[in-house]
Amino acid sequence: MTRWFTWEQVNFNSAVHEALSETLKALAGYAQELARQEHDLARLRLELLQEADTRREKFERSERALASLRAAFETQAAEAGQREAKLEARCAAIEANLGDFEARANERAREAATAVKTEIAQAVAELVESDDQLREEQRVCFKQLSLEASEAAVMVDRARRVFESRLDKLEKEISRPLQNREP
Repeated sequence: MTRWFTWEQVNFNSAVHEALSETLKALAGYAQELARQEHDLARLRLELLQEADTRREKFERSERALASLRAAFETQAAEAGQREAKLEARCAAIEANLGDFEARANERAREAATAVKTEIAQAVAELVESDDQLREEQRVCFKQLSLEASEAAVMVDRARRVFESRLDKLEKEISRPLQNREP
C-alpha cells in the first residue's frame, strides 16, 4: 500500500543525489580554475616585479651615466677656464713685451710691433676659435644631457603607464571572478 509513496521518495532521493554530485563536480572545476587563476596571477606578479627591477636598474644606469657626463662636462669647463687663463696670461705677456720693445727702440719697435700685432691677432684668432669650439662642445654636452634626461623621463613615464595598465587589468581579472560568485 505504501509502495507508491516509497517509490516517489526513492526517485526524489536519487534526483537529489545526482544534483548534488553534479554540483560537487562543478564546484571542484571552479576550484581548479580558481587555483589556476591564482597561479597565473602569482606568475604575473613575479613578472611585473622582475620587469620593475629591470626598469629600476636601467634608470639607475642612466642616472650614473648622466652623473658621469656631468662630471665630464665640469672637467671640460674647468679645462676651458684654465685655457682661457693661460691665453689671457699669454696676451698680457705679449702686451708687456710690446711695451718693452717700444721703449728700447722706435725702429725696432715698429718692426717688433708689427710682428707682435700679428702674433696677437693669431692668438686672438686662436682664442676665438678655441672659445667657439668650447662653446660648441658645451652646447653639445648640454643638448646631450637634455636629451638623456628627457629620454629617462619618457622611459619612467612609459614604465609607470605600463605598470598601471597591467595593474588595472589584473584588478579587473581578479574582480571579475568575484563578481560572478556573488548572488
